[in-house]
Amino acid sequence: MSNLIKLNIIAPGRGPITEEIISLITENSSGQIEFMRGHTPIISSTIPTISRIKTANGEEKKIFTATGIVRVKNNIIDFIVDSMNYQEEIDLRRAEESKERAEKRLKQKYNIDVLRAEKSLARAIARIRLAQG
Repeated sequence: MSNLIKLNIIAPGRGPITEEIISLITENSSGQIEFMRGHTPIISSTIPTISRIKTANGEEKKIFTATGIVRVKNNIIDFIVDSMNYQEEIDLRRAEESKERAEKRLKQKYNIDVLRAEKSLARAIARIRLAQG
C-alpha cells in the first residue's frame, strides 16, 4: 500500500499545483500541523508561513504560503491560499520593504487597520525567512 497522499495547491494567478507527496507541514493559529496519508478529514485555516512538502522521493520542498484553507478528505489535500511562492520567486528587497512598512504602520497608534498590518508583517517575515534560506 502506498504511503502517498495527493496535494492540490490553488493560488490566484497560477495554475493548480498537483502532486503525490508523503506529507505537508504548514501552520494554523494553534501551531504546526502535518497532513499524511490516512489523516482524519479536516478543514483548517492557515496562517502565513513556510510550508514544507515531503515529496514522493523523500526530498523536502519549502514554499511560502499566505493565509489559506486546508481541506483533507479521502487522502486528498486541497490547500487554497491567498498567495504562494517558491524560494527563487521571492524578491528579498521587496519583502524587506513590506516588513518595514508594516512595522511603521503598527507603531502608529491611530487610524490604521491593525489586523491588516499584522497580516502584512507576517507575510513579509515568512517570505524573508524563506528567501534567506
